[in-house]
Amino acid sequence: MADRRSLRTWGLLLALAASPATSLAARPEDRYLREDWIATVEPNRLDYWGTQWSVNNIELPVRALQRTKHELETRFADNWRFGRETGGAGGAALRLLVGTFLDFGMFMGTLNLHHTTGHDAAAREFDRAYGDGRSVSRRFKQVLPRMFGGRELRSWERQPQGRGADANARAMTQPMESENVFAYAEGKDLLAGEANATAVLRFLYSRGRLLMDVSELGDLDQGVLACTAGCQAFSESRLSTDFTNYLYAVNKERYGVMQVADFRLKMGDVKKGFILQAFDPLMLSALVAYGRDYIVGGKNRASLPVFRPAEGWGYLPGLRVFFSPFGLDYFQDNYVLHDGVVANLWWTRGDNRYERRFGGGFDVENLRLGDRVRVGAWLGLVRQPYLSRITDRSPLSPAETRRGHLAYNVGGSLKADLLRLGGGDGREAMSLFLYNRGGTKNESWFPGDYFGDGLYLQTGLGLRF
Repeated sequence: MADRRSLRTWGLLLALAASPATSLAARPEDRYLREDWIATVEPNRLDYWGTQWSVNNIELPVRALQRTKHELETRFADNWRFGRETGGAGGAALRLLVGTFLDFGMFMGTLNLHHTTGHDAAAREFDRAYGDGRSVSRRFKQVLPRMFGGRELRSWERQPQGRGADANARAMTQPMESENVFAYAEGKDLLAGEANATAVLRFLYSRGRLLMDVSELGDLDQGVLACTAGCQAFSESRLSTDFTNYLYAVNKERYGVMQVADFRLKMGDVKKGFILQAFDPLMLSALVAYGRDYIVGGKNRASLPVFRPAEGWGYLPGLRVFFSPFGLDYFQDNYVLHDGVVANLWWTRGDNRYERRFGGGFDVENLRLGDRVRVGAWLGLVRQPYLSRITDRSPLSPAETRRGHLAYNVGGSLKADLLRLGGGDGREAMSLFLYNRGGTKNESWFPGDYFGDGLYLQTGLGLRF
């Protein structure tokens, strides 16, 4: 699917990051802890390239570059400690500027997750599953980082014809949804135990990028309700942002409210969602760990502070806010930690301004079956409205707003070691492993997953490096 140049580039970067030249025989706090690098395909959706596919695949070249940069800083600059225990204020300043801020510009900002796993993924899914299948390009370059020749869809490709209110609302807010899903996956990895400082930084980037989306806030105005997507005055004004378009799609297109003054979901609710998200305990814990262990301590590893209710057990609450096709949905997480296993018992409630949503579920990662197999599982059950306006462009009738259904999403993952290399001297062995992820859902909205029903599958290989 990818052209040969793209494959050669990815292979070169992975080889560079794994080469002996970047391996460290140094102090334990300098050693990089193992983390899973996974590349997959979706055998039943080979050209969707959605958010869950991207969680495993899209960061790989950037992770290789970032890892190489940080290992070289440790090897040749003593991680900016200048031969002292921490390097003092000067070392902390260099770790902040060179080891942190430079990463944002050199690597993370160039991914453009906002479009490739946001607007573009929403457009690809709609075109393949609900549209004509020809409106959106199948070029793999859509999901490559810009530094490797990637580019996002053009504006006319990003807005396939025939979308209804539910698809429009998702398309406007899937960038924020994707960034939150990335952060959720990365955060669970950090909670499994000590983590690389680079992994903590990637999590903070995803959280920080989500908070930067306040730039998408705009102004609602009665005069633009009659304006279409092609209206020049609308498209060039502060009245045309992701969130203004989202609010018009939910209030006007789905529920038929024709006066801005009568909107139940307003820009103030969006702002409140951002404020709540900023106080996510998981993000605050990661900020403390990264600042304490990497910026101040000069270590390449960090351990997130959590509550310890009993010996060997940990607990940390979490908070996620998503912008669903029906309004704002709030997810409260409860992470339970034991012996490297991370389980989350979550519950969710919608703003319920128009229609009721509530439910809950769990997911668990890193359960060990023997010495070579790790498994995960998840289940979500949510009472929510039907996604009845994916292609239908008429507003809901009053009778339709009283209808709901039980949305479900259930599945599991498996990582099975095929080959182990190295290890010893207190270090975990590297491993090449088989990766599989699959499940089933009905047509419904779950963050990061496709709208459609039926089986979803991923299969590929991973390197625990």
